[in-house]
Amino acid sequence: MPQVGDISHAKDIGKSGNMTYVWVTCESCGKARWIDIEPHKPRSHFCHSCTTKRERSYNWKGGRSATGTGYYYVLPDVEDGGFFDQMMNHKGYILEHRYVVAKHLGRCLHPWEIIHHKNHIRGDNRIENLQLVSTDKHNQITLMDNKIRFLKREISTLKKENRRLKRELGE
Repeated sequence: MPQVGDISHAKDIGKSGNMTYVWVTCESCGKARWIDIEPHKPRSHFCHSCTTKRERSYNWKGGRSATGTGYYYVLPDVEDGGFFDQMMNHKGYILEHRYVVAKHLGRCLHPWEIIHHKNHIRGDNRIENLQLVSTDKHNQITLMDNKIRFLKREISTLKKENRRLKRELGE
């Protein structure tokens, strides 16, 4: 078995070509492998599977992705040590608003617990904009918000009508 730092020619290790290889271990997972020694070529300190993970991936976008409905998924912090694993989807992501509230409370959220965005902007996941509510409470909030929006539109319409009438009467 080769030792870290051992150098061999391609033919000696069953590879084709004239390259020279060195035996190295991945800095992340410890997997040992042969990599070619080429002048002026940066040597990877990670195996292929580790270079495609999280921050080392060329496609990494910070662990935050949009859902298409205004919400965001995030990867939980590594420091959490798997505490929020039960809230993850099959790809290891958690809805950001649920994750923010769970971290604030210091516990995982139950599937039936609902997070309400006070300003109705789904991407605004500041803790002061989020409210943990039950389904009944969320339905009440939604109905009340819809009623308030309707009444504000009605007031605006009536003000316009009032101004129009005043102009017609010459006041």
